Amino acid sequence: MIKPLIAFILVSAPCAGMAQSAQERWTFADWTQCNIGDVSVCTRLIDLGNLTAENLVLAHNARGNAYAAKGDFDRAIEDHNKAIELDPNPNRVAIAYNNRGRDYAGKGSLNQAIADFGKAIEINPVFADAYYNRGVSYRSKGDLDRAIADYSGAIKLNPQYAAAYNNRGTAYSKSGHLAEAIMDFTHAIEINPRYANAYYNRSIAYAMKGERDLSSSDYAKAVELDPRIATLPRN
Repeated sequence: MIKPLIAFILVSAPCAGMAQSAQERWTFADWTQCNIGDVSVCTRLIDLGNLTAENLVLAHNARGNAYAAKGDFDRAIEDHNKAIELDPNPNRVAIAYNNRGRDYAGKGSLNQAIADFGKAIEINPVFADAYYNRGVSYRSKGDLDRAIADYSGAIKLNPQYAAAYNNRGTAYSKSGHLAEAIMDFTHAIEINPRYANAYYNRSIAYAMKGERDLSSSDYAKAVELDPRIATLPRN
């Protein structure tokens, strides 16, 4: 089965309605570069020393995401800590907890990741990505029942969440519930007909059921959509 991925939340640049203070010196191009992962631009924004509190939070959150994308999870945690500390807005704090949870998961600190995703859900009970991410962490710990429950929570909040269907399918498959797994992979494909991983995972589930023709058809479709899948095992 394809390993599930943690979902993280990018931070938007300041919108047109957010006025720049007289002391601040930034452009919207700076925020675009920061948000697409340019750590040096994020750092320059932070080091201006005169950002509004709201913009400083955005810069720390964005730089944390950039560090995480590079695999530098310790620095990512430092920035997301700062975003949590500085931000009075509950919804943005929930996003920062979710992103810090992603950082901890990247380090393999799954208990801390689960705690952060739980905090994000406590603050914002309709945060589908936090449910999804906690499900991924539970799955990594081998706690399939809790993983399935959290993927189900994400799906309830966002019925078009193809990745949650796919990942719940992998958990069902791992626990021997092949019919449920195939249904979930099928839902994921219905939502996203080009979802190669879902075709691959469904091919494995069909093979486990002994349905070789259906398995071969799904495997061929998965490889057509993503040739890299040809390097993965068939069972």
